[in-house]
Amino acid sequence: MASGNGDPVNYAHYTDRLKKPDVLSELKSADNKFLFTRALLAEHGMLPTTLDRPPDSGVRPVTEKWKTDFEHGLMLSVNQQYKEAAKQFSRSMVDGEPGTVNHSLAMINRAIVLYHLGQFTRSLMDVRQAMGSKYPPEMGHVLYEFAGMAESRRRRGQVQELQVQGSCVGLGHFGRFGLGKPVSQPAGGWQKQEHSGAFSAFLELKSSKNMGRGVYTTRDINPGDVVAIDEPYIYGGLQLHNSCCRNCLKSPVVPIPCTKCSLVYYCSENCLHKSMKDGHNLECPIIFFIRSLPGITDLNQLALKWLSKELSKMGLKKYCSLVDTFSKSKIDPKTRGFNENGQYKSDNFLTAYSLDSCEEEMPIEVLFFFNCIAAEMLQYLMLSGFKIEECYLGIVGTSLVRILSVLDLNARKININAPNMVSLKGQSLQSYYYMTFPMAIALYPSLALFNHSCDPNIERSGKLSTKTRVMKAIQPIPKGNQLFFSYGRLKLFDEMKNEERQEICRHNFKFECCCQRCIENWPQYHSIPNGLSAINILNPRMADTVIKECKRFEDFIENVGYDEFHRHLDYLYGFIKLLFTNVKRPFRLYENCLRIIIHAHTGLQHQISFR
Repeated sequence: MASGNGDPVNYAHYTDRLKKPDVLSELKSADNKFLFTRALLAEHGMLPTTLDRPPDSGVRPVTEKWKTDFEHGLMLSVNQQYKEAAKQFSRSMVDGEPGTVNHSLAMINRAIVLYHLGQFTRSLMDVRQAMGSKYPPEMGHVLYEFAGMAESRRRRGQVQELQVQGSCVGLGHFGRFGLGKPVSQPAGGWQKQEHSGAFSAFLELKSSKNMGRGVYTTRDINPGDVVAIDEPYIYGGLQLHNSCCRNCLKSPVVPIPCTKCSLVYYCSENCLHKSMKDGHNLECPIIFFIRSLPGITDLNQLALKWLSKELSKMGLKKYCSLVDTFSKSKIDPKTRGFNENGQYKSDNFLTAYSLDSCEEEMPIEVLFFFNCIAAEMLQYLMLSGFKIEECYLGIVGTSLVRILSVLDLNARKININAPNMVSLKGQSLQSYYYMTFPMAIALYPSLALFNHSCDPNIERSGKLSTKTRVMKAIQPIPKGNQLFFSYGRLKLFDEMKNEERQEICRHNFKFECCCQRCIENWPQYHSIPNGLSAINILNPRMADTVIKECKRFEDFIENVGYDEFHRHLDYLYGFIKLLFTNVKRPFRLYENCLRIIIHAHTGLQHQISFR
């Protein structure tokens, strides 16, 4: 497991100093384990005692990326390309740590271009935050003068063409540009969607010796059939891409920082207020300190967000009663998360909380690590003024350990596409590929029920950046078979050796994969024999038909553009069903068809490599 900066997590961070993790295995209850850990940290002076930040001059080295984004923003401002300038200054704000000169310079310059765009309220918000930050004192009068102009225009509620001059603060110099007509902001982003977690009526849960709980079909499923739809129960933006809205994950042109901590961003004031009601008011004073804890920063932040959300919604006593009752109950693992009508309630707290956490199989060093993280988090929460009575401390601490464990095992990343134009010799400029990078981390209770296979028969459908997960079959699934999807990136798994895939499964997901691809040790994708000569016909009577359709498929790949694949899904479904029934795998044309179906389901606009 890697930390937020990509380095491996040092699970020995606490054990190297305390030397007592083994005592945990001798304690029977989870409450006692947490309370022992907390007392041990206190005894060694390792629990925080204050929310005072370390002394900080507010000066940070100007990174090359920050400087490039900032200077690009200045150039766009001078050329009156205000919308693009706002984007550049927003990037600079994210790259410049809150409370530093870099951050405040980017913020006030964004306020100026927002003024140009006619967004006076947002402009004022930036100005007011810059006033309380490390803005250069010699330019303080500019802030007050500019705030007065913005407030006046906001109150008048109309836009007039004026020739007023505002200051744009550069790197060691000042640029000045006149105010012109504001540009109206286009409506965009995601539509609000109601929670719609649902399973196909033809699915059921069963338990197996090797895999535990899994999802099986009670009838034949065809490629393209929708098998599950889910919304995340809890989610949060990744620190590396911090400009997406913390409440809805929309990527706004002009992100609004939290007015108190300045460490998280929103797309609108409505999202900011909703986030405060949903628990950010609890995490806001301590999020700075949570980011300094060892482990996976994004996972730690998401665990705190989850706990804060539940405490804000239920209150301390009800929350403790709920998790304490759950810990003492003897619920059949197959029925966890289902109501009395047999419906899986993926929007329910206990459904998410009861997901597999592997705490019992967890190495004692890792369990001790999670207990230490939870103890420090709760200490920060109490230092911020949230009162937890002694009788509830063990329950809340134990629940936080479980939350960390559930997220560690089940949270998934949400990716977005980053188009990258490539000029290829002899090809048009329309030839391009997409890179994807993670934008957020989320917990999908419904998807957590599906087990892994390196040869999955279901995959996600729809745009990568949407929160809603629609799972579709990509291969035929006969009645009684289990449904699987890949816990890793399928294309990478295709190209990995068996032992490399197994190492990922063991290290990241704590299991040994026993799918057909691993058991039979199929070759890597590029080594699978290609062409009709490699056909191993299972049904000799269908040989002529299979050969004819394989030739037709090769013509299809040759003549149909990658951006047209989605128009031919019915043909692709029929072809893969024919091969599934009549050809022994691995077979290269089957794998090629599988890649095209996945490509068409996700709507990606890039070429597929069949090498």
